[in-house]
Amino acid sequence: MNKIGICGIRGQIGNQLRLALGDLAVEVTREGIFRGKIDTLIWAAGSSGNRTEARDTLAELAQLKKTLNQIDFADIAKVVLISSGGAVYGSHSDKILNEDAPLNPSTPYGVMKVKIEEEFQSLSKKEDFNLSILRLANVYSLEGKGLIKTIDRKST
Repeated sequence: MNKIGICGIRGQIGNQLRLALGDLAVEVTREGIFRGKIDTLIWAAGSSGNRTEARDTLAELAQLKKTLNQIDFADIAKVVLISSGGAVYGSHSDKILNEDAPLNPSTPYGVMKVKIEEEFQSLSKKEDFNLSILRLANVYSLEGKGLIKTIDRKST
């Protein structure tokens, strides 16, 4: 069985996914390096946060393109991109949104996340892999109901 590659394995989400996946997970570095074949790539990498300024997004996007150019997508059938629901939809605190809602990023971080999604959408057509974009809205929660705590509970 092929491994599941995770780019961003040292971050909160990537590390929790690694723990949950156990021996199936293998790290994909920002240089696109990994050992063995993977048929699924989970992209949980990113060094920016919701306080990111416009100049930081340029560096993040440049690093993304550099990394993607170094990955051989020949055997990768599926890519799962971890994005950000709150950032790409903008400020809609009074509305319930679904994935069909129009994108309306209102911060440099949100604009960057949309550009990253567009980069992966373009690459998926060029390299012919299935792309799923997860726009997470509740990664952390003071009540312990966010994604990180949920994955952590399931991996122990």
